[in-house]
Amino acid sequence: MSVIIFDMDGVIIDSEGVYLERLKEFLAYKGYSVAESDLLDLVGSNTKRDKVKLRELIGSTFDYENFEKERREYFKNRPIDFGKLFMPNVLETITELKNNGHSLSLASSSPLRHIHKILDLLGVSDCFDYVISGEDFKESKPNPEIYIYTRNKYPSTKIDEIYVVEDSTLGITAAKEAGLKVIAKNDNRYHFDQSSADYHIDDLLEIISIVA
Repeated sequence: MSVIIFDMDGVIIDSEGVYLERLKEFLAYKGYSVAESDLLDLVGSNTKRDKVKLRELIGSTFDYENFEKERREYFKNRPIDFGKLFMPNVLETITELKNNGHSLSLASSSPLRHIHKILDLLGVSDCFDYVISGEDFKESKPNPEIYIYTRNKYPSTKIDEIYVVEDSTLGITAAKEAGLKVIAKNDNRYHFDQSSADYHIDDLLEIISIVA
């Protein structure tokens, strides 16, 4: 049986666009002018990388920690309804893979508490052997460390039987540099470079036949 390692944002939940629009709204509220192309470079990113990139875009005096504090306060009364953002057939896909005897893990750049919130909401927490957050590593994607760490959780599985499901350029790069096969969830909205992926899918259910 195969091991399938899922990313979360853009794979399990269609959250990338929501995060982008909220970032654009808050930047405008704060009076910061950032080009659309530069903001697209932040899609699929992570907190550590965002801190560096926004400082480059806005200026060296930019206080990311205060920016994030103010942003949380700004959206306090407008929480994201993640229950409406699950990808089509994600529950069916995860359940079928598990029932077929495959091993599943999740490796996301998101904070661990948020990851567990999403998995609990979907009702699939028990389907995953390991749930791993990029916040536990010095560098997150595109650094391959998170996928190397997850891969090593399955020492008896051949590396060509381990698949990663990703969408973003950063995530695909990390997985490939970890020596893993990549199944890319097609997404043309954010100019991701998915060319290095081994497989491309439009529907998560396609994973089942790929790993069979």
